[in-house]
Amino acid sequence: MGESRVSHGVRVGLRSTHAEGLELLRSVRPPVWRQGRSSAVHVLYSLVWGGARQRRGVTAFHVLYGNARQLARTHDVERVRRAFDRDLALAIARRARHHVFVHAGVVAIGGGAVVFPGSTRAGKTTLTRALLERGARYLSDDYAVFDEEGQVVPWPEALSIREPGEVRGRKQPLAAHGIVPARRPVPVRAVVLTRYQAGARFQPARGGASSGILGLMAHAVAGRLRPAIVLPTLARAAGEALVLEGVRGEAADAAKTIVSLVQAGRT
Repeated sequence: MGESRVSHGVRVGLRSTHAEGLELLRSVRPPVWRQGRSSAVHVLYSLVWGGARQRRGVTAFHVLYGNARQLARTHDVERVRRAFDRDLALAIARRARHHVFVHAGVVAIGGGAVVFPGSTRAGKTTLTRALLERGARYLSDDYAVFDEEGQVVPWPEALSIREPGEVRGRKQPLAAHGIVPARRPVPVRAVVLTRYQAGARFQPARGGASSGILGLMAHAVAGRLRPAIVLPTLARAAGEALVLEGVRGEAADAAKTIVSLVQAGRT
């Protein structure tokens, strides 16, 4: 049993050996997600549901595949869900036809997007939440999605909150935090190139356009796959943006400085 879905032009197939497994896959919903009409897909997720099968009194594993690649083999349903969620977002980001995905947190301040690229565990969610507390609008804490004009399209995934000691965060609904995401594309106002350093005070230097563009390019999911498309898109996005560079300490202090500088339009 199975079905297909589409996101950003990427056709995704879902199938499972059991109805409960298919429901699990259906429960993972990217921000942009609609029913597909074609049986031809770019990526096919197959879930062998183990909960209903037993051998010699031992419950079989749930095994998840993305095309022919094994993504998870576990008795834990939540691990299957997280593996699928993580890989699905990357599959869309790699194959999106008319959008460029960059690993970044992104909020809107005064009608302009503030993008802070970074890898996993770089503190994107922490800084995003601190900026929201200062009145910013939410676009994403995981991916900045740029359209062909270089504007940021909202990708309002649930916040990925990491508790102390956890390697990966657990997604929590935006409504649980009182967050109402932005709904329309937003032009880029600032690119913030920063990383956390304990005890540091955020005193950013003003960078050039090339620094902002390359900072985004370094975290573009399809940067190496389609550089001829990705680089011009990011150049349109950040070519006239304020670029701030520097290490930061506590997110609340950095957020205060970022909001002040973005609103002033200067360092």
